[in-house]
Amino acid sequence: MQKTTNNQINKWNDFSYNINSNILTDNQIFLALDSLNSQEILPLLESYNKERDNFKLLIIFKIKTVNQQRRTISYLQTLRISEFNKLYEIFSEYWNLKTEDYYLAAISEITFTYKIVESNNYSELASKLLRVEDKVKSIIDAKGNKASNNLNNLCAAFGGFNLPLTMDFTT
Repeated sequence: MQKTTNNQINKWNDFSYNINSNILTDNQIFLALDSLNSQEILPLLESYNKERDNFKLLIIFKIKTVNQQRRTISYLQTLRISEFNKLYEIFSEYWNLKTEDYYLAAISEITFTYKIVESNNYSELASKLLRVEDKVKSIIDAKGNKASNNLNNLCAAFGGFNLPLTMDFTT
């Protein structure tokens, strides 16, 4: 009942786990994670012939409704492959925190979007993600003016919120 894509290290992959009952339970989250681990992650690591502690897993928990809507349930989680079992508690808690709208939706599948990176490459990846602000050369605001690469100049303070400059305040 699972469909997968070509999975490789340092590439984003999707793993989908079909749900027959349309209701998502903690047990189904556990079964989906177990299937991901046994069908995708462990065979991939065996093919690279390296220990689990040498890799980190970046993973996001999503659902797909019977109406073909996709909803992201969790933020990006980063952990060592050897800590994979902690994901059950993390994703169950994220699911339990969702509003009633999520519980009422008929769910057709769980999707995990994940990437496996070697631990020594992870520090490079993390530093690239944190330096996004440095990579912004020039940004053009709604009036066509160039804004500096300081992200604070790209927002307008309004009622205690930082709103994007492209937002229309007139309506």
